[in-house]
Amino acid sequence: MNIFFLPSAVIGAFILSGCAAVLNQKTTHQLSHVFIERMDGRMGQVLRNRLNNTFHPTVPLYTLTFRLSDKTRPLVLNRQGQSAIEHYILRADYTLYRRQDECIIGKGKIRVYGVKPMTVSYYSQTVMDQATQTRAYESLAEKIIYAVAMDLNRAPACTCPLLKPTPNHESYTTPK
Repeated sequence: MNIFFLPSAVIGAFILSGCAAVLNQKTTHQLSHVFIERMDGRMGQVLRNRLNNTFHPTVPLYTLTFRLSDKTRPLVLNRQGQSAIEHYILRADYTLYRRQDECIIGKGKIRVYGVKPMTVSYYSQTVMDQATQTRAYESLAEKIIYAVAMDLNRAPACTCPLLKPTPNHESYTTPK
């Protein structure tokens, strides 16, 4: 067991040091200029509220749009063939673009997995579902902040719109 502790500790320290290096003063200032568009549904509003704690757009220079989806799938089955433990999968497809020229700075897909034990009682199952979803939203918000910070660090200084989002931001067209 101690054999696996050292490599995982080194990898964990490496990842944490990388996160700290990304959120420097310049990036933190740029994050304060990211506007998050409204999203449909409860999931979108919950995540938007969590992200608004980090992004406080005083003068919005960038816009962040994303679509959310979630699903569950059985992970462990009991003797009756029913799901005893389920995977909770929360996925976000995001696009970050500059507002002045609609140049896409970054886009990607982020997934978060949670484990949801199944219980007998309806009330305890509801509490477990809410706890799993809350942890998944918090984890997804952290990953989105990290991804946006990475995209802002790599953002080109010049104006070069490669792809221009359409008004509904679901499909992309090349500019004419």
